Amino acid sequence: MNFSDRVWKTRKSRINASERLKLNDFISQVLITYYSLFIIVITIVDMKNNDINFEVLTLILSILILVISVFIFAMNYKERSLRLQNTYIKIDKISREISKKEKANEDLSELERQYDEILECSENHSSCDYIQVLFEIKDDENYKKENQPFTFISWVSFIWCKAKKVLYMLILFAIPIITLLSIL
Repeated sequence: MNFSDRVWKTRKSRINASERLKLNDFISQVLITYYSLFIIVITIVDMKNNDINFEVLTLILSILILVISVFIFAMNYKERSLRLQNTYIKIDKISREISKKEKANEDLSELERQYDEILECSENHSSCDYIQVLFEIKDDENYKKENQPFTFISWVSFIWCKAKKVLYMLILFAIPIITLLSIL
């Protein structure tokens, strides 16, 4: 794989990572709101209905909100997304310079050094972010010349990355409902 292709894939992977972190931030906020609303509804139902005691459910959900809030704060999705965005903007500038120098058959060593410095200042993208890039360009003729084909293993990895995200969300959103059903 040539340098410009590697830089392009890294930039695109960092874009995917930034977008993933933005989505995680949004989902996290929705999840906290969902759990809070669930607690409010349960509390109101508990006040109106003396037959069912929801104190245990309210306690469990309150603890979950606390744990999820601390986790979300520690993950710092929004700031990490902004740092990755800053990285891929810098990589884009280098990418344009690489194109100019490659056309003129000039030395790329200074740009390689700058590229390495940029990568050192930022977290890496995930393998799922990279697989997403490969999936997006799998039918491109230039991709086929530069890379191995998008194999069955690549497809499985791509599907697992997507399924894992959906599975996590379903579990997190189902926890209050499962807890409620187990108490009833």
